[in-house]
Amino acid sequence: MISKATKRLGVSLITFIAIVIVALTMSFSGVALAGDATANANVSAGAVGTGGNASAVGGNASANTGDASAAIGDINITMPESADQNVDVKFPEAKDMTTTNINAKGYRGFANPAETTFPGMPAYFGQPTRGPMFQDVKSILTYKDTFTLDELNRMAKDNVGLGLLGTKVVVTPLVNEINEVDRAGAIKVVMEKPEKATLKGYITVKATNDGKVSPEVLAEAMLAARALGANAVHVTGEGVERVMKAFGWGIGLAYTKATISNEESSGGVATGGTGISGGEAGYKDRPWIQLFAISIAE
Repeated sequence: MISKATKRLGVSLITFIAIVIVALTMSFSGVALAGDATANANVSAGAVGTGGNASAVGGNASANTGDASAAIGDINITMPESADQNVDVKFPEAKDMTTTNINAKGYRGFANPAETTFPGMPAYFGQPTRGPMFQDVKSILTYKDTFTLDELNRMAKDNVGLGLLGTKVVVTPLVNEINEVDRAGAIKVVMEKPEKATLKGYITVKATNDGKVSPEVLAEAMLAARALGANAVHVTGEGVERVMKAFGWGIGLAYTKATISNEESSGGVATGGTGISGGEAGYKDRPWIQLFAISIAE
C-alpha cells in the first residue's frame, strides 16, 4: 500500500518536473524570410537573456539574442526588451539586375547609343543590276560568233594598235607576237573548251572610262588574241567594275557700284552678286572580260 504522504510527494515531484520543462521550453524565436522589406518574428515567452535566437532564412547569417541588438553583414537585428515585444529584422533592399522595368528597385539604366536610321538605299550592294554599259557575251553572240578584222576594228572604235583609248589590255603571252601577214583573218568566240586547241596566252581587258560598252571590250580582247596568232578566244569570265563618281560646278556673278555726293563730301560703294551651282554623284559600271587566246585546228 502506498501511503498518502508518498502520493503527495509523487504528485509534487511530477508537478516540479513539469514546471521545469515548461520553464526550459519557454523561449522566443523569430524567422524572417529574405526580401527587401522588414520582417517581424513573434516572441513566444521568456524575458531578455533567457534564451532563444533570431535567424534569417535565405539571408546572410543569424544572431543569438543578446542585450540589445546585433548587426550581421548587411542584416540588422534588434532584440526586444521584454518577452511581449517582437524581434525586428531588417534586410537590405534587393537589387534585381535582370529587370527591364525602370521603376523597379535596383534598376541600373545603361546609356543607349544614338540610333541612326538609314533611308532606302539603292541596290548597289549584294547582287545589283548591272548598268547599261554591260552586256553578257552570250547575248552578244546571239547572231554572230565569228568576226573579221574589219568588223573588230569597227567594234573597237578607239583602237590604235594596242595603245587602246578608254581600256586597259593586259596580255600574258605564252608565245611571241607574229607578223601581221601571218595573223588570222577572222576570230571565233567560244564559251566552252574545244576538243583540239592550242593555248597562246591569257588576256584581260577592262574599260577605264564610262563610255565603253561590252562589245567594244570584247573586240579589243580579240584583237590582242589575234596578235598572238590565235584564231579563236575562249571566254572564261566577265563582269563590271563599279566606280563611284562625283561632279560639281558653279557660276557666280558680282556687281560693284560706287557713288559720290555733289558736294564731294561723302561717297559710298555697294557690292552684290548672284550665283548658281549644281552637282551629281553616282556609280558607273565599267565592263571587263577575261579569255584564253587559242588556236583551233581547222
